[in-house]
Amino acid sequence: MAEGSNRERVIDSAKLIAWYDFQAPFYHFWRDRYNSRLVHKVASIIDPSGPKAALDAGCGTGLFTIGLARLCKQHSFDGVDRSERMIEVGRKQVRRLELSNVSFRIGDVEALPFAKASFDAVIAAGLFCNLNEPCRALGEFARVLKESGQVIIVEFDRNFMTWDTRMFFNTMIAGYKIVSSCFTRFRFAETWDINTSTISEEKFKEALLTAGFDIRSVDRLENHVILHCRLHPRDECP
Repeated sequence: MAEGSNRERVIDSAKLIAWYDFQAPFYHFWRDRYNSRLVHKVASIIDPSGPKAALDAGCGTGLFTIGLARLCKQHSFDGVDRSERMIEVGRKQVRRLELSNVSFRIGDVEALPFAKASFDAVIAAGLFCNLNEPCRALGEFARVLKESGQVIIVEFDRNFMTWDTRMFFNTMIAGYKIVSSCFTRFRFAETWDINTSTISEEKFKEALLTAGFDIRSVDRLENHVILHCRLHPRDECP
């Protein structure tokens, strides 16, 4: 949830999907660092007793889906994303790496294509700045989680970005603005900057509590904030 109201940065989801479809063939070359410290950190948070079923919501080409599946072979991982071409890249990577505990599916995080209480954990990385109604996604997380299931949120932390990361972010945003000015099918938002492409941590914590999640820990690593939450027992939700 970025600073300002959603009306100030309404996202055209169809154009956003077109933008990610456009990036898909080369997106994973710079984004999918399967053995990064960030992936290892999330793996350490997931309850090691198991096996567990985990969902990567808004998985893109599978940075966390694949990275976690390689580290946590006792668990199964489902990745869901609305970009068909991102999912295609993820599936190719799974075949290349010969992973048997990963599955990808096209789907909407605000209307997840899974039954109630399907997962022990939900991971969402870089997702919420792409949504107009983040609370709907949090509601879906609560629905598909088992009793006392955990959610791990990973987002860029704009207040703790290093100067080189901030420069990279600004370069990406400038590139998007140039491309979207030439090709209107990619113009998913009129206002897009560092503030609108990162979450407001305090507002997001409020949304998590409202959705029935208890925040267990907050960590920072590699320019990201990592929020580890547990779902309140359903008869105790606030």
